[in-house]
Amino acid sequence: GLVVMMASVAVAQETTGALQGHVATEVGTPIAGAVVEASGPLGTVGTKSDGQGRYRFPRLAPGTYAVAASFEGLIPIESERVRVILGEAVTVDFTLQRGTFEEEITVHSDTVVIDFTESATATSIRQWEIDGLPRGRDFTDVVTFAAGAVYDNQGGGIMIDGATGLENRFVIDGINTTDPQIGDSSVPMRAEFMEEVQVKSAGYMAEYGGAMGGVINAVTRSGGNDFHGGVLVDIENNDWNGSGRPQLEYSPCTRCETDDGTAEYITWDKDDEVRYDPGFFLGGPILRDRLWFFGFYQPGFRTTERTVDWVSYQPDTYSQEYRVDYLTANLTANIASAVLLKAGLNVSPNRIDGFLPDRDGREDVPDQDQWAPLGTEGERETYHLAADWIAADNFVVSGRAGFYHTNEVDTGIPFYDVIHNYSTWSEPGYLERHPEIPPEAQHDPGWYSDNLINGVKARNTYERTSGSLDGSWFVTAAGDHSLKAGYQAEETYNNVKQGYNADRILYYWDRSYTTLGGEDIQGTYGYFRLLNISVLGEVAVRNDAIFLQDAWSLLPNLTLNLGLRAEYEKIPNYGVTGPDPAIEFGWGDKLAPRLGFAWDILGNARWKLYGSYGSYYDVTKYDLPRVFFGGDKWVDYFYTFDEPDPFLNDASTCRTGSNTIFERPACPAGSLIEPVDNRFNRGDPAVWELIGFPLVDPDLEPTESWEAVSYTHLTLPTNV
Repeated sequence: GLVVMMASVAVAQETTGALQGHVATEVGTPIAGAVVEASGPLGTVGTKSDGQGRYRFPRLAPGTYAVAASFEGLIPIESERVRVILGEAVTVDFTLQRGTFEEEITVHSDTVVIDFTESATATSIRQWEIDGLPRGRDFTDVVTFAAGAVYDNQGGGIMIDGATGLENRFVIDGINTTDPQIGDSSVPMRAEFMEEVQVKSAGYMAEYGGAMGGVINAVTRSGGNDFHGGVLVDIENNDWNGSGRPQLEYSPCTRCETDDGTAEYITWDKDDEVRYDPGFFLGGPILRDRLWFFGFYQPGFRTTERTVDWVSYQPDTYSQEYRVDYLTANLTANIASAVLLKAGLNVSPNRIDGFLPDRDGREDVPDQDQWAPLGTEGERETYHLAADWIAADNFVVSGRAGFYHTNEVDTGIPFYDVIHNYSTWSEPGYLERHPEIPPEAQHDPGWYSDNLINGVKARNTYERTSGSLDGSWFVTAAGDHSLKAGYQAEETYNNVKQGYNADRILYYWDRSYTTLGGEDIQGTYGYFRLLNISVLGEVAVRNDAIFLQDAWSLLPNLTLNLGLRAEYEKIPNYGVTGPDPAIEFGWGDKLAPRLGFAWDILGNARWKLYGSYGSYYDVTKYDLPRVFFGGDKWVDYFYTFDEPDPFLNDASTCRTGSNTIFERPACPAGSLIEPVDNRFNRGDPAVWELIGFPLVDPDLEPTESWEAVSYTHLTLPTNV
């Protein structure tokens, strides 16, 4: 006979599961030296039971296995369809009988009983469930099938156990793919690529950090001993969807009944939109039972046409083309059942050609040539390498290394060195008063020399290099212990340039400028200011973490899950002044204890009481240092306006450069009066001294949440 159940053990973070159990005789005597083999996605691996009859496969790829046990003189037994789940351990206990049977006993184990040693709350969605569930394209679309997870736009996305959608941690193949800037998922991948998606929502162990909500782990599919492949296509047509929904618009608009600014509900015509996502996948052995490959490629092509009824112009139709290329590819190796390797990549670059004007028709840019060239390009990719070394039956060493890269740029937007702009605050009639102004410089207030565009992304590169090393020990001392200790490090790099598509110079003809000191200054022709409202900087900081955890089976029906995590976090300074990092949280600032229990109340693996207490720390998103620590830049450089020709300022010396108050641009049409910083660095002690108090609390603590939960779980008999 056999018993199948779930157990909590220290498995390789994010990418594997485990299999363990006991082998005994009919009267309960442990059998030492029994041969146990597990046949699954990556071939067959084997081990032998120890002196207490225990066996263990500490590192197995998620999937379905056939597990067999045999010993000379006893009837072999096999358990089919044992499902190994990401981050968990399945326990399969064998009872071998004496007899003369030449055939082995085969038991089907589709039903896995309750996990009576785990105090965490986790939901696993496996490949066959992903294929059958109604969902969207991305792997995160299946997360809301987990209890306690809901999607809410106002909450920032996927909310888990009440935390916002920007407080989760997203992981693909062991690589952190959480957006460093705001905290959502930043590397979209097709759900079809995944072997399993697991949602840890509460009570997770100390090896998991950087989240106050949930940890979403996804593992891509791998090859096996059998070749398998396929082709597929998704087709979507907007005509197949429901009618457009009314939306609130303010008049005037092309379908508004009034033109006095009254709000009305308007139903616009739907866009004509078609999308095709063809794809293919192939996996199989390179060396049977040793080396396997898998690849899945699925691009997406979307064409959108929108007809706009302009308020002041004739209707026109505008087009947009969108393309995304999803690709996953990996190699998996098993070396003598002692070393498990997996290396691969996941990429999803995307491109948009052509922007679409709003349907309300109020914009004053109907020209097709203004919309068709505009677009965006996005780079999204991860590379991963994982190694698990089974040094002994009770000791496993795991290492992880990864690289994450994203970037997004705006395309089709012209960039200029400088754009001249006559301010609407210029004195009327200045052209008549100054006939010496060159003809090419004679324009009315509000004139621009070129089209000025704000918020243009020239680059926004994020790179994260990560590595981890941990060891797991399985020991017996006052019960069974699954100990795990490890070190984790991530270095995050950001290089950003975003803002105007040119430096801007505003000219205030015949006007005087009042300095910060209260002095009125005016050049021969007034004054002008040079500026560029931008996000600019290049930073890199490393965050570290260490952890120790133990799953202690104190009694056969009682398990304690104990752990402690400590993190060292640095928050970067984008500015050229002030401390770098801007803020530093040391090892003692982010101590996160994790405590949990699981009690099999009746000892029959059916009725479980479990609970946990944990402290969880968020990782500071880069939006904060961008805004407060020198990333957002807006310095006004004020000049006397002494020459009648503003185009003298086309000189290369008249540029904002690093856009800080330390720059001294030389503009030929005037003389610098003073620079004024409108986005000063809140982390700079010199600023604190100037205003008389610190802008960063010296007792500032990291963002922390704690959670205490308790649950009961009852598995009903199969005939109920």
